[in-house]
Amino acid sequence: MNPTAMKRTIESKDIILSASSGVLIALSFPRFDLYPLAWVSLIPLLVVLKDKDKKETFLFGWLAGLVFFLITIYWVTITMHNYGKVPMPVSYAIMFLLALYLGIYTAIFAYLYNMTKEGSPVIRLIIGPPSQRLQF
Repeated sequence: MNPTAMKRTIESKDIILSASSGVLIALSFPRFDLYPLAWVSLIPLLVVLKDKDKKETFLFGWLAGLVFFLITIYWVTITMHNYGKVPMPVSYAIMFLLALYLGIYTAIFAYLYNMTKEGSPVIRLIIGPPSQRLQF
């Protein structure tokens, strides 16, 4: 396999893992009630972040957050349509923009996680859980 094809394979695997992390987080929320998944939902994202630079870390974290919020804020479209009389296509566009914005919170978590890569594992344990708790 040539290096270009191998790099594309790695990137698609990283995209799938990041997106699956967003799906797992969403499945642990009340609509699906698979709350034990919350304990393992960040593992795919953390595997992806292991060997990435700061820009890639931010982007993969943002993707995980985007997927999570696209699944969990579905109700925004219904509310805008029913109570605000906003056309459904417009409400989906607004929801997508909102999910793009909210995904930045997960991207910031991923970026901070990357910044502590060189430090002690204790720093990650101190920073990680509170930052995720503040997000949700």
